[in-house]
Amino acid sequence: MANCPPTDAAIDEHKDTDSTVVGRKSSDVITPLLSHIRSRTNGVVSHKRSSDHSAQVLAGLNELRQGGQFCDVTLKAGSTTIFAHRAVLASSSHYFNAMFSHPVLESYSECVTIQDVDEAALAQIVEFIYTGDLLVNEETVETLLPAANLLQLPFVRDACCQFLRSQLQPENCLGILRFAKFHNCNDLWETTCHFAEDNFAKVASSCDEFAELSTTELEQLISSDRLIASEGQVLEAVRRWVGHDLGKRQKAAKRLFERVRFGLLSRDEIVRLGRSGEFLSSNPWCKDLLLQAAIYHLSPSDGEELMKLEQFRHRRSTSEVLMVVAGFMDSDLASVETFDFRTGLWTTASDDETVVQPNTSLFPAVPDIPRARSFCGVAVLQRQVYVIGGCINGNAIRFVDIYDTVENSWIRGPELRRKRDEVGVAVLGQKIYAIGGFDGSKALYSAEVLDVESDTWRSIASMSCARRRLGVACLDGRIFAVGGELDDQILCSAEYYDPSTNIWTSIADMEIVRRLPAVCGLGGRLYVIGGEDADESYLISVEYYSPETDTWHTVSDMNEARSASGAVAYGGLLYVVGGENDIVCLSSMETYDPQTDTWTAWSQEMNSARSGAGIAIVELPNST
Repeated sequence: MANCPPTDAAIDEHKDTDSTVVGRKSSDVITPLLSHIRSRTNGVVSHKRSSDHSAQVLAGLNELRQGGQFCDVTLKAGSTTIFAHRAVLASSSHYFNAMFSHPVLESYSECVTIQDVDEAALAQIVEFIYTGDLLVNEETVETLLPAANLLQLPFVRDACCQFLRSQLQPENCLGILRFAKFHNCNDLWETTCHFAEDNFAKVASSCDEFAELSTTELEQLISSDRLIASEGQVLEAVRRWVGHDLGKRQKAAKRLFERVRFGLLSRDEIVRLGRSGEFLSSNPWCKDLLLQAAIYHLSPSDGEELMKLEQFRHRRSTSEVLMVVAGFMDSDLASVETFDFRTGLWTTASDDETVVQPNTSLFPAVPDIPRARSFCGVAVLQRQVYVIGGCINGNAIRFVDIYDTVENSWIRGPELRRKRDEVGVAVLGQKIYAIGGFDGSKALYSAEVLDVESDTWRSIASMSCARRRLGVACLDGRIFAVGGELDDQILCSAEYYDPSTNIWTSIADMEIVRRLPAVCGLGGRLYVIGGEDADESYLISVEYYSPETDTWHTVSDMNEARSASGAVAYGGLLYVVGGENDIVCLSSMETYDPQTDTWTAWSQEMNSARSGAGIAIVELPNST
């Protein structure tokens, strides 16, 4: 019986006894139960954290609000009255925080009228503050976004912008463009601008608001080098815009026609316009432009100087693509695939006639890498793509192959100082770094840097811990090496390299061990994605490192577990591609939006599943 815990009655007895003690410190009154516990724990401390405590508190506060309990402020907008708690509003909104903490009338008024906010939007925002739930649709977004701007709720504002981005169509993009500009949503404005440029012909023909563009707005649009349309379509769009209100717009015609690149018109179009008395009589300033274009087409030698003028410069000279190089699926791969952000399609230069190749890309397909390999690193510098190290048939290599984006061909590069399979690669300050890896017998501490000027690799400071199957990425001028494996031990440690001091510095450990994770910097955070844990289980989880606090935080899980995948940041999103799970290699891709903490799977997949591939964002010259 000595090891049995005391009965409830005994505990109650001690409680009653303690309650009668007056004027004594609690430390002087040690119950037999407490003494019993202390004698067996040896000072061990138990720390627990409730994962749903915050949600429970917020739910409780919302119940109090709905019941009108302990409310100390009433918000009014139009005919709507909303009861709330100042502390809850102030903790969620800088607007309310400033209102209630400064000596203004609203800081002590029981009823506060919120001006210039739609009443339904205000009710929805208060509901969001208390619950975290937000509904954005076509009916609410136009009033919700300006309300979120005024009340300084960035999550609500960004959710509205994300919704509008998802709804972009040629028919509505100009309205969204103006809406974004009016409300200072710069990211949405930029995205919508690019959408209008990418779909100019459809926008000009199907968007009612095109005819209502101001002269400045239209000039900005047709001046863009990103514009995707034939120059004949640009010319016709300008003519239609001028003709919509000829009396008022004829004065602006010269300014706009000077932005049309007549040198890019076909010879037939130039001849047709030159013979059109109506066109030249209405737009006499176009005569010289047409003459220059004719010279350019008929006498190339005389046209060399004209090439320096804007009217003869080709639009959209390059396209940004996601490039996936080599990898493993049953055997080492040599193929290269590119993902066109504009069309959402994958392209590869395949000899396999069963692979259907889309022909919508502006750029040529990238030829296969000369030497098939897997678990290599990829770096992009000065319009060249470096494929570094890896293994061939399971053997670690020091080979480097370089893809020249201008020539659309591969050449051999300077070999690494050491063989590096499962290597981490990064670009920082016009230099390429190769970090850690496996030389065929052991994991490596060492790292080296390529000086492109001398075309040679040299050693830099070694890491504090040898790592193979690690993740490497740059953030805030530093190179981070994360996780990996050492002597069959999977690691949760991480460190960063500062090129200015040539020193590695350890940071806080990740929340779990990870080998073969994908690592990428975005928005001041270092994201570590998937991988394998100590049980060699494939991970679906994701965490990020915050340099400001030296802490790790988890975010939403991916749609599927991945190890040996690749990750890049583009347009404010994380793109995670390929990899493997416990069954197969993967051809899928998904994106993470840090604003909404959500993952989205893409329906378009790579032509070939692959793990251990190199991945990067590359600018490719467009086909002429």
